[in-house]
Amino acid sequence: MSKLPQQQQHQHQQQLQQPQQLHNTRNILPNVEPDCQRDDFLYKQSLERKREKNKIAARIKRTRKKQRLETLELREQELIQRRRLLENELRISRLASSSLHRSSSFSCNAEDITGAPLDNAAGIEARAETLQSLCHDMRIVCVQAQGAIDTLTDMQRELSSLLSELE
Repeated sequence: MSKLPQQQQHQHQQQLQQPQQLHNTRNILPNVEPDCQRDDFLYKQSLERKREKNKIAARIKRTRKKQRLETLELREQELIQRRRLLENELRISRLASSSLHRSSSFSCNAEDITGAPLDNAAGIEARAETLQSLCHDMRIVCVQAQGAIDTLTDMQRELSSLLSELE
């Protein structure tokens, strides 16, 4: 019977040691720094990668915005030049029209294609028809130029509003 109490005592000692082992493992678990450090390192790495990605995306966004602004500014300059050209053409056609009108009212002598003088009535009629067709053509050109100028003005306003939105 002496063995039996020894076995019980041994089992009792094992049971006493088991909670201590659990207690010891609990003490070890919170102090496991390599895993925590590793997780912290991985977290910091992921944050750094995310920051780098965001920096690259922001840089790309800035360059694209700059390119859009440059193309819009170039387009605006082209439209301004085209508008000035059309305004000059309109001014020239108006001057030509007014000079033709003045010359027709002062000159009654006309010549045919060969340069020979026409009789007064026929010359005036031929000259009037020529001037009328020229005036008609000039009016058409003026109307077209004015329409183009209006279109360019609208486009310039639109580009200006787009530029202001982008800024």
